[in-house]
Amino acid sequence: MIIIALLLVHLIFLINTRFVLWPEMVVYPYLLNNNFLLYQDVINPYSPILTWFLAIFAKIFGYLPPPYQILTWVIILIIDLSIYIISQKMFKNKLFALSSVAFFAVLSIPFGINGLWFDLVQTPFILWALYFFYKFLNARNKSVLKNNFFISFLLLTIAFFIKQQVFWVGLLFFMFALSKYRFDVLKFLKNHYQASLPFGVLFIFHVFYFFVQGTLANFAFWVFYFPAFLASKMPGYILLPSAKQMLIVFALFVFFVPTMVRKSQILFLATPAVLILFAYPRFDYFHLIPALAAIAIFFGPNFEHFKKSNATIKGVFLLTLIFLSLFTFRYIQNQWHKETRFFEREIYQTAKVVELLTDKNERIYVQNGPDQIFPLANRLPPKPWADDFSWYLEVPNLQKKVVDNLEKDKPRYIIFQPYLKGEKYGLGSYRPDDIADYIDNNYVNFAQIDHDLYLKAKK
Repeated sequence: MIIIALLLVHLIFLINTRFVLWPEMVVYPYLLNNNFLLYQDVINPYSPILTWFLAIFAKIFGYLPPPYQILTWVIILIIDLSIYIISQKMFKNKLFALSSVAFFAVLSIPFGINGLWFDLVQTPFILWALYFFYKFLNARNKSVLKNNFFISFLLLTIAFFIKQQVFWVGLLFFMFALSKYRFDVLKFLKNHYQASLPFGVLFIFHVFYFFVQGTLANFAFWVFYFPAFLASKMPGYILLPSAKQMLIVFALFVFFVPTMVRKSQILFLATPAVLILFAYPRFDYFHLIPALAAIAIFFGPNFEHFKKSNATIKGVFLLTLIFLSLFTFRYIQNQWHKETRFFEREIYQTAKVVELLTDKNERIYVQNGPDQIFPLANRLPPKPWADDFSWYLEVPNLQKKVVDNLEKDKPRYIIFQPYLKGEKYGLGSYRPDDIADYIDNNYVNFAQIDHDLYLKAKK
């Protein structure tokens, strides 16, 4: 079968290009499995479902990259199959479905799909929510209409409790749904109030869970207040795309000009446009995987429309195709057979040194360095723990809490990576003054354990 061949081609690309295991995917679950409380002891601005799942996953498979790599590939293949099935169901054309998968399989590689992150895990839920919402918009039978809307918002609810930015997709669907009822809000609510039940049940469960745990205020702050009202005001948090990155994203949508000019299925063009918001406020290509997957569903019809387009549109399409092909080729060339990012050989060597120098039950603190050392060396930081990011540590009183616990636990060693010269709040150059001053006053340089990592010992 051709679809199996396409999946194998995608898998070959994935196996041979660099895998990115973001430290949060391992560190958050490790700390949870060692009695750290989410949002109180672990500063985390994301919804908890994925972290809970990975904590269970880690208990079974451990904290080394291979199981996470396999998990990531399984999710990616599920996305491939979802695109294939949805496209075939929509357009009743197997060739369209195959071409959509081929488009996604190739272009997803330079868009950073080969890495485990919240956006990737959300993508299958978003795709099927999109499909069932499409069926809702086109349904005439009242019970079918209700069921499709309910399923769509159930899937969006699950995705929301993986990462909150799905709110924007829910808002888009809500506006489309209202338009189907000619913006008669009361009639819409009368017919579809049940769709709010899954969100209500999950929300009440979270409130009850964190209330019993005694961390409800922290949960509300980090999951709702921080991303909605505070994050964009925090120093160093907003990272806008470069001119080149903007050109790549623009080219992705220009590629679908043959479809856009025909206004064939506005939902399947509006949804990827809204999904671009997933890359705000900190831009990176991998945040665009949901958008890429959603727009890929329409690749088959888009190519068909291309053949019927005028010379100008064909010219724009072909130029964009060349540009995106060069972008893809260059990425694959640069990332071919590279070590897993964040889990390179020197990280393991550092973790081994830390493991040998410290007792199992003593705390260590990583200052401006690789936090993945904690699970690799089987050591814990003082509570609360937060990544060395300005948008966390500049939250009022957070540094004070860290310093108070450093004073309380008095770790013998600090793993230290010198601050880079750069923007005051930039990654690697940001110096949290209260924490850094405390360490400078109470610790001295002890040994160099890697070319850019040092060990500080308590005075």
